[in-house]
Amino acid sequence: MVYWQKFNPEEFEFEYAAFVPARISGAEFLKVYGGITDRVTEVDPARDYPVLAATRHPVYENARVKSFAEILRGGQAVDQTRVLGDLMYQSHESYSQCGLGSDGTDRIVELVQRSAGEDLYGAKITGGGSGGTVAVLSECDAAASIARIADRYSQLTGYRPYVFTGSSPGSVAFGHLKLVVN
Repeated sequence: MVYWQKFNPEEFEFEYAAFVPARISGAEFLKVYGGITDRVTEVDPARDYPVLAATRHPVYENARVKSFAEILRGGQAVDQTRVLGDLMYQSHESYSQCGLGSDGTDRIVELVQRSAGEDLYGAKITGGGSGGTVAVLSECDAAASIARIADRYSQLTGYRPYVFTGSSPGSVAFGHLKLVVN
């Protein structure tokens, strides 16, 4: 099994990308491979799958996460908020190209991107695929900007998004679990 996230983007593009098909139909996949071992999902013979985008995503996402973390660790986050925001937009676009996003989350991210100013820096889907939650990187006092985006989304779709703010203490309060894979 290949774990694509262990490769850096340059290595992937130089060594492997040319060997990964851009797309494959479900019917072709089933003909060649006979099926999948995952008991939860299934391959739809009538659907086209974006294989190259789905293969690139973990490679580039890992690099984006490492860059994001390095900026935060370096204490430069305040000076680098636009860079952090761009990494979030790239992450969202990559996820959507895999076919995992949703029209709703894409629209919210687009509204944030179009509204980016002094207090909004980036947005991306987080949580479950085919919907989920959009995380927005903003100033602490960006409530009015977020409310305008929620209002605009509601006008465009007829659905009112639920907005929650802040952060939990995360693993500091709840602990963490370390998984070791052999």
